[in-house]
Amino acid sequence: MSVEQKPICVVIDTSIWRQDSNLLLRTPMGSALRYILKQSSGKIGLPEIIEEELTRNTVEQGLEAVEKINKGFKVIEVIMGCRCFYEVPDEAQLQATVTERLTDLNDLIIRIPFTFEHAKSALRRINEKSQPNGESNQQFKDSAIWEAILTLSNSYIIYFISGDKAFFKGKECKTNELADNLLNDCIKIGGMVSIYNNMASCLKVLQKNVPPLNYSDIILKIDSVINLRLKPELVSEIGFEIAGLAMKVSSVSAFFTEMKGKLALSFELYYHCNDVQHNGVNERKDAILRTKGDCLYELDNQMISDIKMDFERIYWVEPSGEAGRRGIVYASGTMGGIEQVNYTFREPVDFIRFPNLDWKERVKKVRKDQQDFFKDYSKEARAVLETLLDKYAEEGVAALEIPSSIMKYSEFEQYGDIFKILELFGDERNLTNIVRQLQKLLYSV
Repeated sequence: MSVEQKPICVVIDTSIWRQDSNLLLRTPMGSALRYILKQSSGKIGLPEIIEEELTRNTVEQGLEAVEKINKGFKVIEVIMGCRCFYEVPDEAQLQATVTERLTDLNDLIIRIPFTFEHAKSALRRINEKSQPNGESNQQFKDSAIWEAILTLSNSYIIYFISGDKAFFKGKECKTNELADNLLNDCIKIGGMVSIYNNMASCLKVLQKNVPPLNYSDIILKIDSVINLRLKPELVSEIGFEIAGLAMKVSSVSAFFTEMKGKLALSFELYYHCNDVQHNGVNERKDAILRTKGDCLYELDNQMISDIKMDFERIYWVEPSGEAGRRGIVYASGTMGGIEQVNYTFREPVDFIRFPNLDWKERVKKVRKDQQDFFKDYSKEARAVLETLLDKYAEEGVAALEIPSSIMKYSEFEQYGDIFKILELFGDERNLTNIVRQLQKLLYSV
């Protein structure tokens, strides 16, 4: 069969399946992919090794969410003094739901069994130290996935979506090019495989008709939903303030979905930021906040809904010319409708890139150079703050979330329960502000 006659097949790596914007394809972007495949008689390629990992990881992801709900509800119960009924799924229910969902997608899915030949070829790649092998502990899995893709490419034009740099040329995901040896594999068997690092970039290629929309107006509508709900401390704690939307560099991509009258939007909005910490002396330049996410857009009433944030990151240039970067990644960020916006945050990831210090080095410098900061607090309060620093040195910025960190780590039990610890600082708001000041010191060294 010639390449022109082959139908299309999209293979989604496990890491992409797990993203909230794609989770089990029960999302705006998932609906857009299903629509495109049904219109073009395409398929979703599901190697056995990905299906097994997808099922296991999705159940684990669900259990982690359940644990966070239970912990959060215990706090609400103590505050309210009563217990309201709530119900969360158990492991068996999560497992059954994932299995049922994959069964629902059977009409679109083509499964590729993991064969002995795949295993032998994967082992050969490991021995040759050729991509997709490298430094990660996923070498065999990645190689087995690639063997399954080659098998599929005999009958399909493959669109492979993966965030794993091991598959990309130069091990750089931004290239959207296959590694040279993987491209040669395709040429040898007459296959055609394209690679993309996210769902939206693949959908842009697959979608034949782009909806005629006023994209500038849509950008403003998205901005009106998210601009007041961005994490202000992301920029304020390092001495910046958000100045306004950078309209010219912001962008939106729209995709038809299975839902009548609704489009899936993938957006990147940028905001100019000002350095308010240095007041023109050694001022940091070109500061910009980048936000990325997706949502639904209703054509009849032009409403934005079901917003999910992928990340917020601020970039700047130091007076020395070195680049700075800090960001927060969201595991799940459903913001709901226009009026009511709900965030569910992943623990933030510390993306500071300037100066190049690790967590332990930052703590060491704060303890050495910022001793006056701790003098204003009682012996017991200082001990709590020192413990927070110890946890930050081990786990990074996630350890500074108040009050969840105090309830999460057993090291705080020696100071009493959560209420006794909060009393050392007056109340939760005071402790949160103190920790933000401490975090600012960590970021300024």
